[in-house]
Amino acid sequence: MQTIRSAILRYGGLSVACVGVALGLALACKRHGFRDFAAPLFDLGIVLATWATWFGEVGPVKAAVVVSAASLGCFYSLPQYSFQIPAADIPYFIIFTIWTDIISGFLNVRCRIESDPRYARDLFRTEIERIQHREREIIRLGQELSGVLAPGAALYFPLPKADVAQARTASTS
Repeated sequence: MQTIRSAILRYGGLSVACVGVALGLALACKRHGFRDFAAPLFDLGIVLATWATWFGEVGPVKAAVVVSAASLGCFYSLPQYSFQIPAADIPYFIIFTIWTDIISGFLNVRCRIESDPRYARDLFRTEIERIQHREREIIRLGQELSGVLAPGAALYFPLPKADVAQARTASTS
């Protein structure tokens, strides 16, 4: 439970921090008279939040989208410093939210596509190691049985030289 909580705080905090950096840049641009840079900067904040939480879940990215939309509504729609959105700005916010969802969706799909082959490769390696271990165990058991049933039956269960030496020392003791 502690690791889940720390992951939520780490990824969620990182995504909100990315949006906070975008908000700071957007407010700096607004102060210098560039009002139209807010939405692209918040989009960039969403992209950075998605990359920052690359192997995280979708939740922190969605939180970044909500914080971006709330920041855009609070600082860039009239009346300022309130969360009231005028009817004229509603299509703008809908397009902004859909666009940020599309961006985060594409980046999450890319993340999943890149991480799946690594997971499959690791799973394949562990399966091969398990199969090799089982083969060695079967050969060892066959060797033991051939020694018990008939001394000449060992020819039917060939062992690697190291395993033969171990089998001889085990049978003498």
